[in-house]
Amino acid sequence: MSLISRIPKNIDTSHELIGDREYYMLNRTWNGVSIRYNHCIPTSELSCLDLSCNSFKVVTLLGRVGGKLSPRLDPKTPLPMATQRPGFFFWIPPNVTYWSWAEKVRALRYLEVQFDLEQLERILGDDLDFGRINRPSDPRHDNRITTCASLLANACLAGAEDKLYGDSLVVAFLAATHKELSREAASNESGLVPWQLRLAKSYIEEYFRRDISLAELANLTHLSQSRFARGFRISTGIPPYSWALRRRVEAAEDLLASTNIALSEIAVQVGFADQSHLTKAFRRALGTTPAAWRRDQKR
Repeated sequence: MSLISRIPKNIDTSHELIGDREYYMLNRTWNGVSIRYNHCIPTSELSCLDLSCNSFKVVTLLGRVGGKLSPRLDPKTPLPMATQRPGFFFWIPPNVTYWSWAEKVRALRYLEVQFDLEQLERILGDDLDFGRINRPSDPRHDNRITTCASLLANACLAGAEDKLYGDSLVVAFLAATHKELSREAASNESGLVPWQLRLAKSYIEEYFRRDISLAELANLTHLSQSRFARGFRISTGIPPYSWALRRRVEAAEDLLASTNIALSEIAVQVGFADQSHLTKAFRRALGTTPAAWRRDQKR
């Protein structure tokens, strides 16, 4: 594999077959924190990996070829994701089961940063929010975290020996990740109660192919529109509009993969105004066009 040929001989390299995924891994340690760069090749159309361990872990997706990912706390329930584009991360506390599902994915690149509480306290000091770090996060994007993860991956691949550089990257990465998690926890707003969230999700699932107003959803839950919108975002990690848009894209994926219906007709069937609107939403969610995605599925 071309990746392996670029790895310097002095770097700890391993090659393993774990479950239904083949791995090429690079391991480094900076600031006492374990960094692992993974180049993964699923060996089946649907693969599943348990990412849990006995220490804290942050996983950041760096790249994906084909298909889609579905991180989950419960194997039967995908976590909400605003986009499938590379760059999202998720926080996993010790001994919390966190699954990574890959559907029709041909290759993955991602970074695992693993550490214990003592290391986290040493790096973050008084800024550490003990209340937040023991809760897993949904997948989310943050530009600074994505940049730090990419730099750490590049440092692994380049065999960087500058300890100060590696240590600084680890500190920047953990500080940015912790800040993103604490920003959410600092809000005094609460999410929707379970019956409200369940009702809103069911309503969107039934009617996502047509225009749903915020007023409709708010009325269902007996909340004002602004309170409902904030509560939904806190509960799911994305606004109601993005949730409905994601369902339209998923419905379009199903039709693209299983039929030869024209893109313009698919757009109308799943609730988009026209083919242009479908293409724009599809590219934002999956990083490719519907036509290219359809061709890719048929190879």
